[in-house]
Amino acid sequence: MNMLKIRDVTEYLNELYPEITAEEWDNPGLNVGNSDDSLKGICLALDADEQVIRFASDNDLNLIITHHPLLFNPVKQIRKNTFPGNMIYNLIKNDISLYSLHTNADCADNGVNKVFAEKIKLKNTRVLKENGLGIVGNTEDMELKNFVQYLKSVLNDNNIKFSGSQNKSIKKVALTCGAGCESVLIDSALKAGADIYITSEIKHNYLIDYKIYGMAFIDIGHFTMEYPFMENLKLILSNKFQNLKIKLAGENPFN
Repeated sequence: MNMLKIRDVTEYLNELYPEITAEEWDNPGLNVGNSDDSLKGICLALDADEQVIRFASDNDLNLIITHHPLLFNPVKQIRKNTFPGNMIYNLIKNDISLYSLHTNADCADNGVNKVFAEKIKLKNTRVLKENGLGIVGNTEDMELKNFVQYLKSVLNDNNIKFSGSQNKSIKKVALTCGAGCESVLIDSALKAGADIYITSEIKHNYLIDYKIYGMAFIDIGHFTMEYPFMENLKLILSNKFQNLKIKLAGENPFN
């Protein structure tokens, strides 16, 4: 039996989450490494930080798959004591390749937003925007304060912030995992009749500007919203490559 190459996994992922569907500014795909290398094992994480690279090296995992790309802007210097040079240096030193699934995974049918919607048990879900970003779905009718408590329990995260009347009835939910605080997305949520919009990094002015429409907001950190996708990806890859060592790594940067 021929040993797997890194390209066997990355090409499969490109079938599930085509890189061509990513936003123009994005940089998914193989950021660092060699797709022709033999594959020993996979490390799944949201970001390639020092802890994740060390974990991959210690566990003999020579492919790290992240949600957030390491490289967005042109790299003019690679230095051991500055970012992202330190990460690139450590990856090459440890002979580890880095592949990322970003907005191409956000907009996929089985992607980041859909997995999170399933995690919080939304029903009758559909896409929020025609480009695949965001999800709209229904939840059991409950007051906002109870919906927030429900999310804290399901997601095991007490650092969830919200804005709106605590007694507001929540039936229809719109969400965009990650930094989805854009007027075009919030306007789409309003148009869809959503009672609440969930995303990360909600700007103060949006809480004020949309108050007139009665829109409630929930702000959940990137890790809590996006890590369920990495957990689901582990199941997908484990099913496809059954004899391959695959491990999850990384932790929530917020304590």
